[in-house]
Amino acid sequence: MTVISAINEAAIAIGYFSLAFMIYFFSPQYQFLKKAAIRLGDVEAQPEIRIYLERLLGFILLGLIPWVGFLIISDGKLSHHGLALPSGDHIWLWWLIPLVLFIGIYFFRPEKGVNTAFYPQVRKEDWDSKRLIFNTLSWAVYLIGYEFAFRGWLFFTCLNAFGYFPAVMINCAVYGITHIPKGISEAFGAFFMGALFCIIAESTGSFVIPCVLHIILAVGNDLKAIAINPQMHFSLKRIA
Repeated sequence: MTVISAINEAAIAIGYFSLAFMIYFFSPQYQFLKKAAIRLGDVEAQPEIRIYLERLLGFILLGLIPWVGFLIISDGKLSHHGLALPSGDHIWLWWLIPLVLFIGIYFFRPEKGVNTAFYPQVRKEDWDSKRLIFNTLSWAVYLIGYEFAFRGWLFFTCLNAFGYFPAVMINCAVYGITHIPKGISEAFGAFFMGALFCIIAESTGSFVIPCVLHIILAVGNDLKAIAINPQMHFSLKRIA
């Protein structure tokens, strides 16, 4: 096993994440994903399966490959890079306060604050139980990889290499920039949300709580957008 310096590992993490995110960002243009989705029954004019495949690709690029690479180039202690259960003093508060905050954001967020042009990515009119479950699971799979990359490998390698404040600022900067395509409110919101997620990750030694919060936020955005979109509706009685 090859062990590299903390600064070199941070440089690799920043470089790899930038490259991997660009590959993921342009995934809607990849013909192999479109063809695979169509073979699975997707409709090209109104894709759904393709979006789920794109999220799976994001998990592989941002989560699985970095995890394997981490085992090759580092000391192999994944728990030192956020891949561990949350721990520390008053851990229940680190769970409770953010969860209450994020659930409150969902229920009290004004309709105009929801980016209905982006959410939900699956632009289907009918949202039955099956579609809601697949959409939620695909978000969860993608965001597990995403948060391991952001608040796991990227954050903790920068923390080890540069210290707390530089690591937080690097994370916030990259996180905010990756949200620019979603609009001004999400880009600025992501910058400050990134700081909160880094604080939680460092305080608990884990990316798990930020990951759960991010899943709640993403799925909540979809549910809110569906609820206020006159062209969409829930039909929860339909399971098959």
